[in-house]
Amino acid sequence: MGWWGADVVVGDQPLDRLGLAANDILDGFNETLGRRPTRDEWGELFSAALAAAGGDLLVRVELTFDAGLIRDVLRSQPVALRLAFAAACAERLLSGCEARTPTIGEPWDALRAALAEVWNVAEGRDSAEEATLQTHSARCAGAIPPDQLPWTVELSYLTFAGNCVRNAVQAAIGGPVESAVGAARVPFDAIEYWCWGDYETTIAGDMKESMRRTLQLAEMTRQRRDLELVAELATAGERDRWRELRERARAEGAVVWRNR
Repeated sequence: MGWWGADVVVGDQPLDRLGLAANDILDGFNETLGRRPTRDEWGELFSAALAAAGGDLLVRVELTFDAGLIRDVLRSQPVALRLAFAAACAERLLSGCEARTPTIGEPWDALRAALAEVWNVAEGRDSAEEATLQTHSARCAGAIPPDQLPWTVELSYLTFAGNCVRNAVQAAIGGPVESAVGAARVPFDAIEYWCWGDYETTIAGDMKESMRRTLQLAEMTRQRRDLELVAELATAGERDRWRELRERARAEGAVVWRNR
């Protein structure tokens, strides 16, 4: 368990407790009403809890994707650590999207195989040739639904996950920093769409904005925590601890994004 951040301080413990609380709420609704909470009900619960704690605290937080911070940290790190960071961003998003749409099938298999290759390269278990990585990149692109298909929420999961994993794969092809930054940016774009494009129009704009801020704050703090770990591992050279990054990212994605 750790705490991280400068202007905004967040820790694993409160994030874990929020995830556990969300699961308890889901279980309570399922046991009592036989269904999940609606988005309106999530919003009412969240607003009531914040009010009980002293008001809508999130309105004071201005969130922006800080590409410069990520770029500056990763530029000074070995390629393998850039890959580990990009792969962790993709792992969270992919695991969460898979949890919400487990029946899509084959496209997810292509994305999962591509991300596994990135992790293998990052952890030093595989020195994949560029041709192999290019093949995975092409398969990621092929998994992304074409623009002419009718847009659905399910396809949006595949689109965002595909773009995120492809950025991670591109980071493995020569290790460009911008591809790793791109992998970190996609979850922010996904949250923006899911909070404003996906939610029913009956939900008030301020409620959508609170949801967006909550999810983006969680992702931002996790990314900054991972950046700190990457910098620490670059100094310590403890390659076996990279698995910590992978396993934690997968667990977080399956819980956090599932409860979106």
